[in-house]
Amino acid sequence: MPSRYLCLLPVFIVLQASTLEAQTTPHGTMLRFPDVSERRIVFSYANDLWTVPREGGLAQPLASPPGTERMPRFSPDGSRIAFSGNYDGNMDLYVVPVEGGVPHRATYHPAGERMLDWTPDGDLMFQARNYQGNARVSRLFTTSAQGGLPQPLPVPYGSAGAISSDGQYLAYTPWTRDGSTWKRYRGGMATDLWLIHLPTGEARQLTDWEGTDTQPMWHGNTLYYLSDAGPAHRKNIWTMNHENGESRQVTFFKEHDVQWPTVGPGPDGQGEIIMQAGTGLQLLDLETEQLTPVEIQIPGDRPTIRTRRVPVGDEISNIHISPSAQRLVLEAHGDIWSLPVEEGPARNLTRSSDQADRDPHWSPDGQWIAFFSDRSGEYELWIQQSDGQGEARQITTDGGVFKMALGWNPDGTRFAFGDMTGTVHLYSVDDESVTTVGQDPLAELPTITWSPDGRWLVYDRTQDETIHRALWAYDTESGKSHRLTSGMFNDTNPVFDRDGEFLYFTSNRSFRPTYSNVDDTFIYDDGGMLMMVPVRADIDSPWLVEINEEVWEEDEPAEEPVEVEFLAGNWEGGDDEFGVSLELRMSLEGTVEGIWTTEGDDPVEVQADLDEENREVHVRSIELEDGEPVLDMMFMLQDGFLTGMEEESEWMFEKAPESINIDAQGFEARSMPLPVPPGSYRQLAVTDNGQLMYIDNNEGAVFALDTHDREAEPSFITPADFFMLTPDGASMLISDGETLAVAPAMEGAEPAPVDTSRMVAVVDPRAEWEQIFDDTWRIFRDYFYLENMHGVDWKAVREHYRPMLADCTTREDLNYVIDEMIAELNVGHAYNFGSPYESGDFEPVGLLGVDFNPSDDGWRIKRIHRGGDWDADARGPLGIPGLNVQENDVLLAVNGIPLDPDIDPHAAFVGTADTPTVLTILSGPDQTTREVTVTPVGYDANLRYRSWVEDNRRAVEEATEGRVGYIHVPDTGVNGQNELFRQFFGQSGKDALIIDERFNGGGQIPWRFIELLNRPVTNHWAVRNGRDWKTPYAAHHGPKCMIINGLAGSGGDMFPWLFREAGIGPIIGERTWGGLVGISGNPRLIDGSGIAVPTFGFYETDGTWGVEGHGVDPDIEVVADPEMMMNGTDPQLQRAIDEMLAALAENPPTTPTRPQSPDRRGMGLPEEDK
Repeated sequence: MPSRYLCLLPVFIVLQASTLEAQTTPHGTMLRFPDVSERRIVFSYANDLWTVPREGGLAQPLASPPGTERMPRFSPDGSRIAFSGNYDGNMDLYVVPVEGGVPHRATYHPAGERMLDWTPDGDLMFQARNYQGNARVSRLFTTSAQGGLPQPLPVPYGSAGAISSDGQYLAYTPWTRDGSTWKRYRGGMATDLWLIHLPTGEARQLTDWEGTDTQPMWHGNTLYYLSDAGPAHRKNIWTMNHENGESRQVTFFKEHDVQWPTVGPGPDGQGEIIMQAGTGLQLLDLETEQLTPVEIQIPGDRPTIRTRRVPVGDEISNIHISPSAQRLVLEAHGDIWSLPVEEGPARNLTRSSDQADRDPHWSPDGQWIAFFSDRSGEYELWIQQSDGQGEARQITTDGGVFKMALGWNPDGTRFAFGDMTGTVHLYSVDDESVTTVGQDPLAELPTITWSPDGRWLVYDRTQDETIHRALWAYDTESGKSHRLTSGMFNDTNPVFDRDGEFLYFTSNRSFRPTYSNVDDTFIYDDGGMLMMVPVRADIDSPWLVEINEEVWEEDEPAEEPVEVEFLAGNWEGGDDEFGVSLELRMSLEGTVEGIWTTEGDDPVEVQADLDEENREVHVRSIELEDGEPVLDMMFMLQDGFLTGMEEESEWMFEKAPESINIDAQGFEARSMPLPVPPGSYRQLAVTDNGQLMYIDNNEGAVFALDTHDREAEPSFITPADFFMLTPDGASMLISDGETLAVAPAMEGAEPAPVDTSRMVAVVDPRAEWEQIFDDTWRIFRDYFYLENMHGVDWKAVREHYRPMLADCTTREDLNYVIDEMIAELNVGHAYNFGSPYESGDFEPVGLLGVDFNPSDDGWRIKRIHRGGDWDADARGPLGIPGLNVQENDVLLAVNGIPLDPDIDPHAAFVGTADTPTVLTILSGPDQTTREVTVTPVGYDANLRYRSWVEDNRRAVEEATEGRVGYIHVPDTGVNGQNELFRQFFGQSGKDALIIDERFNGGGQIPWRFIELLNRPVTNHWAVRNGRDWKTPYAAHHGPKCMIINGLAGSGGDMFPWLFREAGIGPIIGERTWGGLVGISGNPRLIDGSGIAVPTFGFYETDGTWGVEGHGVDPDIEVVADPEMMMNGTDPQLQRAIDEMLAALAENPPTTPTRPQSPDRRGMGLPEEDK
């Protein structure tokens, strides 16, 4: 392993560098994860560790390579500092002398360790997940500061913990919510303190406050901890006499919660606690209980807040292609970019760190970019010239809620956009007005299409009475919407053809059941069909059958005569110098009159006469000057064009297409399915040659179809998950999720990749962090499921936390401020995903899925984790037939390097994950040494999870003599669905079932889980051979119960709630998390990070709120007593076994006896058989 240096840099060198920018050393804030020794304080600042005299003053840095250090803890004698660091990509424990030096790595397991404290005898105590296979459960361990195999403390699971100075007691919390984004929480995951007498294993619960008790600390025989039980319900320091249980509050912060306190000896042995309060540090004298702020100066520069250049080519979203297909406009890192398809530099059109510019759309004429920006303080519609010249112009000023683009109409006179309420708006370029089209009942934005003349906006809308969407058409001339389809099926993705005569759309109307191969359930997938409909009743189907007739040559027919009515309409054209529009209309007298308008001149009233025989059109002004028309021109009518000469200039006019009409009456009745098999389709568009393009979701590709040929087959175009045509339909933008390309919109075209590496943004971190903070606040305001924000004064919350931004020096600091802000909403599922922590290069550690014990020769394999014999998915690296590695074998060497019994055996597996690795094994009674080659995995938690499930299943099997089955459901997402079904059917013949949903991580609303578990028998079927069977045959009809605990939440709350509502059986254990609000998506932040806003919340059929913030209570409360569990008894599982055996004793399972074979020789049936 390369050396990692932590050394105290000479302060004068740091000061020398810092005086380049300032003559004074700034006061230090946002000092986190502190600890205090008799003489010094250590803390984390800007992702590095610093030390300072306990009285404060000038801090000294412990310089480090790339990585994050946190949770520093002084050794009992103050000579060393242990901390959690991710120098090698994984969070491990390191130890360094307090004077500096080379940090020594103490742990190697890839689980990720959080340093808690030193034990009184000088070992490291830490918390880690994934050691025992359940990612939602952590355990407490100790290990030597020199490094060795971590040893679990005698508790089944635990998070925050401390051992008393005499080594007799462990105070701990079974799990933790420290750092969560939910203040004033009272649900089933609220933590209490437990006390373990280490010599005997005796356990008792110390606190029972319904809120949070956490972070136990010992000073002598006195226990200190954090609790929000005070009147302000902020986390403050409390103290407790663990012998009599008396407790009291010590600190009384009201504006902020106390964070990450630790206890130190104090300069005179009186003891003191150092803590983060707000962004600074405070020392609490445990004798006087007085608080003292610690004033700290941080020397040196602040490299983390310097302006920097950031490649943003991998942050692209919301892409739009220019009309000429020469450039792309897109959103990346909060800016609007214009990117050449081939040659040229990337152009950042907005160039800002302090604002978010989103969702650009190119106008059809190529001149304008419409986008949304928060530069005014709210997201508004802006317009900017596409070449970046000139100032952007703000269009909307209403503030309001988050807005999103939908698209320009074909002539660029209107722009459609929506907002997060599902309301569609139209901006008019001519008069800069904004018109509201309508609002979706489910607040969903539609897919839209414009008619070629720009008159009609066709969109899909959720129906008031169902969740189906129907097609609607908004007429910009009348300002009215017309319903086109009934909503009997789900109709979406409308698009006009090039002439505006046909509309295409997708419709889920093909219902062909797909049957399960494990039971008799079925689903309807791939029900989408591509539909075509003439927009008017007088438009014929292109598929009308023509009868074959004999034909013969005739004389060349005379040219069709032209009727004077043909002149009526709008003509566009002019000569090389002037553009002219000519509007002609039939008068009541049968003459043709109109307006001639030349660019820059006043309109001229004209009259047009047609010489039908010579096909000449005479256009002259009605106004005379000196008896002569002021405008007098002669044109020839050829092939639909007016052409003429005037003073050696050639003039040409083309008749504009007639305004498109839509016949809403009978619209759906005219629809026709296209000759494409039912499937899953989206993103319809029409090319310049009239072909319909679409994405086939099952194929992950773009296809094209000639819709006017009923026998045509779809043509494969290109793999893609997104495409977009230019306005003329000739070129297309393609994305596969990783790369962008442009190609002609035709079969066989070769896409030309677009180079995005040219996109480099200049980022001012502080300005960006302010925008991210404000954007988070604004997105929560707009997307939160209740407008009253749970009664919280959301503006005041913003004002309270925003000043802390001045203290931030890293993105992690910003995360902390945002976390604190959104936690004030007192709601579940409010998350800030931030951005990745600073980290060193990742060195994966391989795992064998085993537990080790020390041995004189190496490391003895104590247990090989595996699932049941039937569980082929749960066989680890040592489970391959032919290896013959057994429990009690000894691992002597890895890749020929002997193992050191004093070093964590996982150290030998650094870099071996997913790599063939040679193990030297000592095995058998004859102590044979041999070598085997295995491939370690980088993650064995799933293997350990399956082992835990199998242990429980076997325990139930043995305790009930095979009568009761056991199923564990880890979540309600895809993984939980798989586990429930794979475990259920093989045990459906058991007399009773225990459904264990402890630690359920949630996911989806699990009503299908309940349907599976609650299928009543309707009847039985008699057969001549074999056993009779029942309907439904894939079901379980005996008693059931469910086990729950505080680490089951979200879908893990809904599952037991539905279980109880269905009356399936008793619920045993402890109250669940209480998180029944949900997330359905919201905008991302400009640096690519994400937040999750609760967008819907649970309430019951009686009109009352429920579960959220409380959880689902058990019918039978059974606490997971740690003493019993460490002695081999799971009290919750045991109670479930007892309940099922009692239910079977009270109501033994019965199967109806088949009736006597009937005698049907006579007429009719016996009464009982009718």
